[in-house]
Amino acid sequence: MTSKARRLLSATVSDRLSRLAQAVSLPPAVVDALIEHHLAVTYLPGATLYRYGSPADILCCILSGLVDIISPSGASSRLIQVCGPGDIIGHVDLQDHTGRRIQSFEARARTECKVALITRGELKSLLLTLDTLTLIAVVENLNRTWAGLVSSWMSMLGQTYRVRLYNLLMEFAKRFGVEDSRGTLITFELKQSDLAQMIGSSRATVSQLLDEMRKEGMLERRSMRYILMRRPKPGR
Repeated sequence: MTSKARRLLSATVSDRLSRLAQAVSLPPAVVDALIEHHLAVTYLPGATLYRYGSPADILCCILSGLVDIISPSGASSRLIQVCGPGDIIGHVDLQDHTGRRIQSFEARARTECKVALITRGELKSLLLTLDTLTLIAVVENLNRTWAGLVSSWMSMLGQTYRVRLYNLLMEFAKRFGVEDSRGTLITFELKQSDLAQMIGSSRATVSQLLDEMRKEGMLERRSMRYILMRRPKPGR
């Protein structure tokens, strides 16, 4: 890696981790320590970052690219989330029969991605240096984040597949979209099977709903990418 590439990567790491740490009220000294002690790793498309049941001893901050979060389901598996730059993954864990902490999901690179690896041991050591009031603020902000996610998941249970699909596309457009003359282009490829897994429906249902939305002028398809047109949210 050239010195210029190292500087760019260092700046990216600093930016991503700083924004993440500020969101949970970590002080500058802890942010600096996280930036100093991370390990940056590149994964090619399709590579596994960690598997279900593997030791949950490392957190991953995505610096660039996209990562699929997959939930095992019997003999198959299900895509539940697509994460991108700035997201932390690897923090959702379970305990096995021996009391060991293991990963609840599998993470797989959707595109080539760069990830900053931070050990839980290092993070725990840094948290132990914080005063009580700062730790309380961190816990409160983490709880607010988790509560927001749980609320979002619970509200989805009462939604129709059409609304679930539209909201999912809107989320992708907001997080990974670029403005187009007609609307917002989602910048990565999405298969109908991906969308079906994420809203808990069949591929045939997703195909039908996408066709309805295209006919109503709500979206267009460009190869395997979607453009959300400037239209109001569907009411059914």
